[in-house]
Amino acid sequence: MLAFRVIFLLIVVSGAVSYVGDKIGRYIGRRRLSLFGLRPRYTAVMVTIVSGILIATITFATFIVLSREARLALFGMEELRQKIMTLENVRNGLEKEIEVRRKGALLFRNGDIMLTTLLKGGMSRKEAAAKMVQVNSLLNLYVQKSGKVLIPADKLNRAAELLSQRSEDQVLRVKVLRNVIFGEAIPVEFIFTANKLVFQDGEEIVESKISPSLTDPEIEQELQALLSSAREIAEKKGVIPASSGSLGSIPYAEIFNTVKEIKKQRSLITVVVIASRPVYSIGPLSVSFSL
Repeated sequence: MLAFRVIFLLIVVSGAVSYVGDKIGRYIGRRRLSLFGLRPRYTAVMVTIVSGILIATITFATFIVLSREARLALFGMEELRQKIMTLENVRNGLEKEIEVRRKGALLFRNGDIMLTTLLKGGMSRKEAAAKMVQVNSLLNLYVQKSGKVLIPADKLNRAAELLSQRSEDQVLRVKVLRNVIFGEAIPVEFIFTANKLVFQDGEEIVESKISPSLTDPEIEQELQALLSSAREIAEKKGVIPASSGSLGSIPYAEIFNTVKEIKKQRSLITVVVIASRPVYSIGPLSVSFSL
């Protein structure tokens, strides 16, 4: 409303100045008066120019007096620009500090698996919802001193709906969605995978030939490499690593005994990594060496 009043006032004042200037110009022209030693015709032109200057000056002064934005644009722009630059520098510094803190005192990294658990298939919608509430409580209990798991209600509901539609047992993994430092909320997502049989008891996973002429440490390295290959194969076939990232292990005593057995041989011997019991998607990857 104020803007319309200002515009109206400017129109009225500008019109009045123009009218007065025109009258003065006509009067000077008829009387052939002279100002500052100018000829009457140039004096009239001068009056017209002065009228225009007055209109512009009044318009300018009105905006300066009535508009804070106009005053800021004319007299405070440089100061405002300096403040903006200062605030941007402060913001950039804070962002860098946050990034350093994220890297230096991380509770979880982006992609970490907080929890891996087995859920029975064939649940009703109500049972599935109750189970997901239990999972949420378990997660918050796990991090109660260092953060809080952030799971919106609609995400819990979608997970419960999905679980109720699965007839097979499901492996649930809870994945962290970004780097999280101590005290922050922890955004996560649910990943469901059917818990299928991957290896039968005694099934061969991988094999390799090892020479008994190698030293004990060299044979041990060969066995460790063979075990690593078994882990890679198992993961590709669907065996899920534990939340810690580990997948399959053999007691050192068995490795030691296997080295001794290989040393007793007189020629290359085939060493096989076999499943020591049925292995499902949930794991664990239980394996042993067979000669």
